[in-house]
Amino acid sequence: MDNRLSIINKIEVLKETIDWYKPQILPHDCGWMYTTINGIQHRIDILRKELKKIDNAEKEIDDSISEKS
Repeated sequence: MDNRLSIINKIEVLKETIDWYKPQILPHDCGWMYTTINGIQHRIDILRKELKKIDNAEKEIDDSISEKS
């Protein structure tokens, strides 16, 4: 459960970081910011996949317990 909350917190911080970067983008010489935002978004996608794995594992445990009851 702690790992799940840790992942959710990381996702929130990364989203806030993206929200900070977007208004900083100027019409020129800011291509690196788009690259940075894309990299952060990629990290969010990876964390969401990890979160899904945790949720699926917890669901399997819950299903297993309810079958035994």
